Amino acid sequence: VALQLHAQTYAVESCAAALAANIEKGVSDTFMESSLLATLTRGLFDNVRALPEAPKDASVENLLAGIAPLAKAAACCGLEDMAQVFAATSTLEMMQIRTMRMLGFIDRFPTLECDPALVKRCENLVVTFGESVERIAVRQGITSVDRDIVLNRTAEAAALLFASAAVLSRSHRAASGKVPTAATERELAALWCTTAMDRVDALLSVTGATSADSAHARVAADLLAE
Repeated sequence: VALQLHAQTYAVESCAAALAANIEKGVSDTFMESSLLATLTRGLFDNVRALPEAPKDASVENLLAGIAPLAKAAACCGLEDMAQVFAATSTLEMMQIRTMRMLGFIDRFPTLECDPALVKRCENLVVTFGESVERIAVRQGITSVDRDIVLNRTAEAAALLFASAAVLSRSHRAASGKVPTAATERELAALWCTTAMDRVDALLSVTGATSADSAHARVAADLLAE
């Protein structure tokens, strides 16, 4: 459990770094990245509060600076962007518009020094995610309940994919730069990405359901599995 918490912290820090880099490069629309980072950060804070006495791993503790710098990173990213983190996506059309831009994020991250299997799986899931969102956007007769199910799970999948790409990027930079923490970062990246991608697979199976009954059945099975 403690190592999973460290991996989640590593993922959030990687997303903060990716967001800061995109803003520095002058990327015109960073609202999505800001929202994804805020979602992941809130989830991390919830887990930290739930496990105040989690055992420590010395090698990981030396790598991770802690939770406080995340707030500083958010401040450095600009108030205008971070002010958008509570702007909820309310329509499938808006989700599709934002997703069309996000689907290019994998191209911004070199991943040559990462586990090839993880990189390939992430790339395949990005394609599957795009196809899923496109399929959702053209479906007719979606009720408000179905829409909420689909949007919630699509948004979670988007956050996990963005974080996975950021984690793979950070792990690559550590390996290619031959930094002392490269081995630990590779381990954290593998743990995070494997868990996140398993979850994305489950989420996309729900959004790809052909009927409301099928979607609800898959959600129920997911809840029972947890």
